[in-house]
Amino acid sequence: MEEGSSNLLTPASFNIFNAKLQAAALTTTRKAVSIPSDVAFHRSMDHSFAQDLDALSERVLLVTNRLLNLVATVDQSKGIRGKEK
Repeated sequence: MEEGSSNLLTPASFNIFNAKLQAAALTTTRKAVSIPSDVAFHRSMDHSFAQDLDALSERVLLVTNRLLNLVATVDQSKGIRGKEK
């Protein structure tokens, strides 16, 4: 969800949120493929780069944990099938 908007995900807002999430994940995955294999070398040579990389890693971990917590709130006992699952 965008900054300043409500953090509550409702059934009405889920499709929009899901589309944005999938687009962001696809873009991120495509860009991740282009990361050079010598990141560790550059990280060791540039302290500022290492700090930025650590901050980014923390943000990714935070978002991942938030998504996992959201998934954990889904009630699996209702027997939802197909697209709704």
